[in-house]
Amino acid sequence: MKQIDFVKKIPAPPRDGAGIVPPVMTPLPLGSVMPDGWLRGQFTLSADGFFSHMDDISYFMQEGNGWLKWQKTADEYRKEWKPVPYWNGGYMEEYHYARSAWEEQAYWLRGAYRLAVITGNERLTRICEDYFEAMLASRRPDGYFGPEVLREIDSDVGKIPDIWPHFVMADVLTDRYDVTGDRRVLDLLNGFFRFCDGLPEEKLIPPRSEYWQWQGAIQMDRCCDALPVIHRVYRLTGDRALLSLSEKLYKKWREDKSVRVNRHVVNFAERIRYAAQRYPLTGDRAAINESKRMLRRHMLKWGQMPGGLWAADENTRRGKHDPRQGTETCAMSEAVKSFTYMATLTGESEWADRSEDLMFNSYPASHTPDYKGLHYLTADNQPELDGSDHDYDNKGMMTRYSAFAYRCCQHNTGMAWPNFITSSFYKTADGLVSMSLMPCAASTEVGGRRVTADVATDYPFDLTVTYKIKAPDGPVPLYIRIPSWDGGGAIEAGGETVSLDGKRGFVRVTAADGDVIRAVFKAEPSVRRFPLNNDCVCVDLGPLTFSLKYDEEWIPAEVRTDEAGLEWTDWDVKAKDPVFPALDLSEKIKISKRRPVTEDTPFTPDSAPVELTARGYRVDGWGIGDDNTVMPVPPSPPAVKGAPLKLTLVPLGCMRARLSCFPHVNG
Repeated sequence: MKQIDFVKKIPAPPRDGAGIVPPVMTPLPLGSVMPDGWLRGQFTLSADGFFSHMDDISYFMQEGNGWLKWQKTADEYRKEWKPVPYWNGGYMEEYHYARSAWEEQAYWLRGAYRLAVITGNERLTRICEDYFEAMLASRRPDGYFGPEVLREIDSDVGKIPDIWPHFVMADVLTDRYDVTGDRRVLDLLNGFFRFCDGLPEEKLIPPRSEYWQWQGAIQMDRCCDALPVIHRVYRLTGDRALLSLSEKLYKKWREDKSVRVNRHVVNFAERIRYAAQRYPLTGDRAAINESKRMLRRHMLKWGQMPGGLWAADENTRRGKHDPRQGTETCAMSEAVKSFTYMATLTGESEWADRSEDLMFNSYPASHTPDYKGLHYLTADNQPELDGSDHDYDNKGMMTRYSAFAYRCCQHNTGMAWPNFITSSFYKTADGLVSMSLMPCAASTEVGGRRVTADVATDYPFDLTVTYKIKAPDGPVPLYIRIPSWDGGGAIEAGGETVSLDGKRGFVRVTAADGDVIRAVFKAEPSVRRFPLNNDCVCVDLGPLTFSLKYDEEWIPAEVRTDEAGLEWTDWDVKAKDPVFPALDLSEKIKISKRRPVTEDTPFTPDSAPVELTARGYRVDGWGIGDDNTVMPVPPSPPAVKGAPLKLTLVPLGCMRARLSCFPHVNG
């Protein structure tokens, strides 16, 4: 008889006396989990799209940038400066060009290397190697590495280093160490963190008000980004100067006036984990609870919408929390990164629920289906995407798809799918944990025992997940997350079927070599309410939220040519003859169509693997407003007109021109 039982969360390991509390579980190293099925298609498209051509598209990625030409000074860059048009009007400021080594290159490399390792993309691999060799060659005797232009930037306290871009680079350097085992990489990181710890107090990330340019001030907003890497390098080297630096950076964050809630969408996505990052030093769970409380309060106000989004179209704004407000593409990648980290500390399943919500329902719509363009802001109610002003905090072009625009997101987007696959499997001291569910194959060692789990599934479009286990050195515990929405599924293993009805957390199965374990989750179409936003509703089926299926009109807006002569089209997308209905909740919502999941991309209206049918009525006076943005969802029940409508709904991630939050009536 197969041993099957349940746990609310993954048990914490005993403390090992290393000076840092060990995580409950750790993600598998880069390359240990490989995508399959539709997910492999998304990785391939992402690696082959505009992202792998950024050295020919992006002004920041040219050969002369400061991460490759690290010896060049700001004065040398200023002599070369020339006006360069900015994607949203105007020109790049001279200071930005002079620094030519800020977040863009670090963002890009972080995603590019992960995509290169997972997909084998040769172009990405070749470019990444150039960056790694340049960074290793740039190490100075005092531990500093990288661009000279970041070593001394102007501030009220004189010349100071801007070290936040190095924190982003530290992320990908740990991946590099995991993949290659190159000790030079570990020494580079350890030396740089010692350099930071040795800076005078006034020069280690001064308060925000003391910078002369906004770019430098970002390091105050994101001063604790590197703490997980610092803690990991400490566990590898035992250098206590790193614990000193961790304390100093944490104190900087605590002294920041916006410590509780930062209005900026990406700052908040990163700061979700900041309080919890104190836990490895103290073992006090109050730090974890503070992060959870901060996220919960924020989402209760700004996250009253589906898709894992929150209303911060650059910044949150008073009274602007309707599902027509957008979320920046960068924030999706950063939020998944924060959720993955929180899972390592807590062993709780909710973090995978949150990651799946973002990546299945929101992230696909931030790009064209072929990944040859992206946009800045994605909203749950967004039937028109173009280059005009909308009711967003930022004005100008925010929703048109382009390979040449949206500077930060354009360089940062490559890490989204790699971040997500990192959340698929973790290992504990004695077992393997399946968290975010997706088609993939994971290989690792657990307590010296080799184990491979091949996951065959069309999840989230189908709710059956099959694990084929290879464990030649003996059985290992396999923890399988039970999604929060499961309505009474079952686990099938070793000839047994065990009901999941009423269970939450994880099912634990003793997995032996050759075992086939099947998780069959259960869900029916359901309605979710958002009282803060006029009690509007959305429709869910398991991990998927659904949008009204519009006939999308794709309108070429501009054709741009990169440095290699390749042409890239900017696209506007609009719903043809859009309807703005109320849902009739007296009528049952039904699954009306299923089709095979395509590996190319399931995230288009015509390839949607599942469709629902609902009944609704046209809402009088609801539509596109004078600000080119869909009007806020009206209170329910609204004034309706005309005969009942048969509404076709498809997964939200399949629609670019989308409407997923509705008022409602009863008959």
